[in-house]
Amino acid sequence: MPSAALIAESNKQRQAKAWFWLYDIELDTNATESRWLSLAGTDEDVTYRGRTYTAYPVTHGDIEATGGGDIPKLDAAISNVDGSAAEFLRTYDGLEDRRIRIRFVHEDLVSLDVDTVPYDTKIASATIRNEVVVFQLGEPPLHALFFPSGVFSRLKCRHRFRGPRCGWTSAQAGSAASCDLSLDGPNGCVAHNNETRWGGYASLPGGR
Repeated sequence: MPSAALIAESNKQRQAKAWFWLYDIELDTNATESRWLSLAGTDEDVTYRGRTYTAYPVTHGDIEATGGGDIPKLDAAISNVDGSAAEFLRTYDGLEDRRIRIRFVHEDLVSLDVDTVPYDTKIASATIRNEVVVFQLGEPPLHALFFPSGVFSRLKCRHRFRGPRCGWTSAQAGSAASCDLSLDGPNGCVAHNNETRWGGYASLPGGR
């Protein structure tokens, strides 16, 4: 039987560099459709749900709630070394009040064409700073927020205990009637002899 440490390391290796960010920036709109700039924070282009995301140096701040539950405004930065990002600002009126959509996607979802929960907001302003263009993003409108049915976690199993994805039954070794959703905790998957079905994602960035 593999150890908990071996299971965790296997998950890390299997999921190495498997998560990445995708960005959709609205350029302009007309009566029928929007035109979007689609970028991927990866080394290679990504095709996701029929749209090609161009590999490009782009980053953003942490998406997290404050102590009071509010979501702070974010900054997103796009490389402007060749001047192309600044050109978009000049062509599309600074992109002010245009929509921006951020997704955190696992490569398995790309191949399965599975939709993910986006972070939708608008560009409040844009500033050219040396070799980057920085977008100040507004707060997401509450009516546009999506609430996921499940959450991926580094340290907690996402499966419902005794559910079909968990697969644990009382007939297995161990008689615990509950689970703390950890891998190797005192009442986790290893304690239930069910570590091969552990639903955590050890390769996620810390804090998720």
